[in-house]
Amino acid sequence: MNKKNLEGFANKMNSIYQKHLKGMKVYYSIIPDKNYYLSSNEYLTLDYDYLFNYIKSNLNNMEYIDITNYLNIDSYYNTDLHWRQDKLIPIVKLLSEKMNFKINDVNYTKNTYYPFYGSYYGYTAINIKADTLTYLNNSTIDAAIVKNYNNSISSVYNLDKLDSYDVFLSGATPFIEITNTNNKSGKELIIFRDSFGSSLAPLLIDRYYKITLIDLRYISPSLLETIIKFNNQDILILYNTLIINNSSIIKN
Repeated sequence: MNKKNLEGFANKMNSIYQKHLKGMKVYYSIIPDKNYYLSSNEYLTLDYDYLFNYIKSNLNNMEYIDITNYLNIDSYYNTDLHWRQDKLIPIVKLLSEKMNFKINDVNYTKNTYYPFYGSYYGYTAINIKADTLTYLNNSTIDAAIVKNYNNSISSVYNLDKLDSYDVFLSGATPFIEITNTNNKSGKELIIFRDSFGSSLAPLLIDRYYKITLIDLRYISPSLLETIIKFNNQDILILYNTLIINNSSIIKN
């Protein structure tokens, strides 16, 4: 546990709120890394209670959405740190209840890829079975337009990268806009996120005209005004415990 980094994370999020998000609907969730769901008697783990309580006590003017009981160890890949997209439907339903939106297009086609060797696979000294990667699609996701920070246009799933987690929104990038061509409401969502958000965001497309994803590991908060106009969007802050405990990698 790095208490200085917890303080740094809270200070950075509060600073962004004060500068850009006042008066807006701001929600946040903490994504547990998968060690959270292993027995603390058998494995070394973070002091998760301290981490969660510290963040909840020090993020101001934001509503906490607790997702811990909607996940378990099977929600994560065996060979990778990330969660499985096909296990996130309960999370989507919880967010819809707390953030007051309705998901209309909930029928998904499950597409699978095997063998998926996650980022941890190469570190093991024993033979372990590869994972099966599943990505969910429907007409809304298929029709969505994805614009990257360099203005390149792509789709939600980059099938050229099926052998890695980068299949979701083409991987790490500072800034992404997803436009739902089937939604004319003008409603927008901004997600401050790490890589876990890449697989969740596609499941939220149905409700919004536009979803903007910002990864503060790759862009300084001081530059936000140059790329986005904050104007009454819904805001979701979504980071996993490993990033929060290592918040020095988030830009100043």
